[in-house]
Amino acid sequence: MLQYIIQKFLDMKFRKKLLISYIFLSVIPITVLGLHSYRQAKELLLEQSQTSIKHLVTQAMGQTDRNMNKLISVSDYISFDENIINVLNSDYEDTVYDMYYNFTNIVKPLFNSMMYLQPDITQVTIYNSGNLVRHGTTVLPLENINSQPWFRNIKENYENTWIYDNGRMFVIRRLIGYQSSNSNYLCLYLKNKNLFKELNQITDNYGLYVVDNSGQAVYAYADFKGKNGKYKLELEQLLKSPRNYIVTNQLLGESDWRVIFYKPVATLHFDISSILKAVLFAIGICIIMLLAFSMLFSKLIVSRIELLSHHMKAIDENNMKSLITSNGKDEIGELMVSFNHMILKIDTLINEVYQSKIQQKEAEMIALQAQINPHFLYNVLSSINWKAIMISAEEISRTSQLLAKFYRTALNGGNNIISVREELENTKSYIEIQSILHEGSFITVYDINEEIYRYEIIKLLLQPIAENAIEHGLDCRKSGDKILHITAEISNNIITFAIEDNGPGIEKETLRQLLEVNSKGYGLKNVNERIKLYYGTEYGVNIVSTPGVGTCITIAVPAHKQDDIKN
Repeated sequence: MLQYIIQKFLDMKFRKKLLISYIFLSVIPITVLGLHSYRQAKELLLEQSQTSIKHLVTQAMGQTDRNMNKLISVSDYISFDENIINVLNSDYEDTVYDMYYNFTNIVKPLFNSMMYLQPDITQVTIYNSGNLVRHGTTVLPLENINSQPWFRNIKENYENTWIYDNGRMFVIRRLIGYQSSNSNYLCLYLKNKNLFKELNQITDNYGLYVVDNSGQAVYAYADFKGKNGKYKLELEQLLKSPRNYIVTNQLLGESDWRVIFYKPVATLHFDISSILKAVLFAIGICIIMLLAFSMLFSKLIVSRIELLSHHMKAIDENNMKSLITSNGKDEIGELMVSFNHMILKIDTLINEVYQSKIQQKEAEMIALQAQINPHFLYNVLSSINWKAIMISAEEISRTSQLLAKFYRTALNGGNNIISVREELENTKSYIEIQSILHEGSFITVYDINEEIYRYEIIKLLLQPIAENAIEHGLDCRKSGDKILHITAEISNNIITFAIEDNGPGIEKETLRQLLEVNSKGYGLKNVNERIKLYYGTEYGVNIVSTPGVGTCITIAVPAHKQDDIKN
């Protein structure tokens, strides 16, 4: 039979196998965890209820302890009262009147005042074994109590002892005496219910017993109403530790009596929302486990397809080095191998196009330079210079010299590499020409680290940036000083040029398009592309502009010499 079931499962469609597996693996954990959570929640609430009830019992017992201590204080006060001691230890053989007088005017008023101050005391009695005459309930012969079973335990006890006998509750102690033949015992009789009234208001649906050291019930109380009356227990049943009851057993104050409290678990008022939250929490855990297992199972099935998709996205982001390692020989494995072959071919084609692009840019630069006949240009500018000198036109002479210097550096004999010093001199010539044309309307500040002069870069990187700063920055400033600030620094083997103007700045929308859209002439986009083609994508042009403040354009290139650039 088992073999048949296994075979039927193997013959199912794969999707059905997954469905059955998910159901099987979800029902069992959810059921187990749900039951476990319910049990844990119930136990937690029961524990909380037990703690709360124990706290309430302790509070009620504390008040009862204080009441009992007050009665002990009364007993101590009477026992150590000097007048009482003298009255009880006096010899009244020939002066019966003195005895009567002492008890009427000393002992009895004191006892009455104590009973007035402590209403729980119903009677104060001295039990005497000597020659004291019976005086109402104030003085009684010791024979009244010395035959009781409990008397043996307190006969020589000068401490207070709590006794319950024949329905009466009292505290008794032997008094200090000077005559061995005369023994006196002070006994305070009490109202049973009043002493333990604090124990009658602990909670609802509970019972308790106050038990003395012999196991006798001194006091009993039960608060079970209606159908809960069935939960009431006799003392014998309670001492057997019944199940489904919360039971506490605590010593009562300085006495040897104990309070045994019991409350049926069934009468506890559980907060069902706590149990519900616990169950929902357990179900949530099961769902998380199910999801985790489903994700793991799905990953084992489709992980290689996801890997292939990931590499395709990487290729879409121009990462042509994203190749897949695959040991699979199935259809997905063959697809991964074909993917790798395709990427290698695409990478080869891209490199060919890349090199072609560089050659095209160089050809464009050469073609631009070839449009100007250097010798003709130099001769014309030289003639202009001499003519200007002859007529004392110094500004025209200076302009022609700067223009000749600019084109001589720019053309550079057809070489594309130029020293940083020559590139800066070329830029300075261009800026000075512009200053002459603008009738000295702007100020140029140079801050150059001369250490960079020994390095070389591709030419015509700074002039287009300076041209852009003058035409679109300084020329657009309507008032105030116009300042062009040019800096050059080297750090971490990177040369950084910065050309900053205090023009009106560039709006954000326009700023985003400057390096992406072709501008007129040999603009920022062209410079940025040339840098990235020669040095790599990590170098290039960066623009920071604040409307109303100005624009700063930085160029970052590696600190290389000519041999490094060729390599």
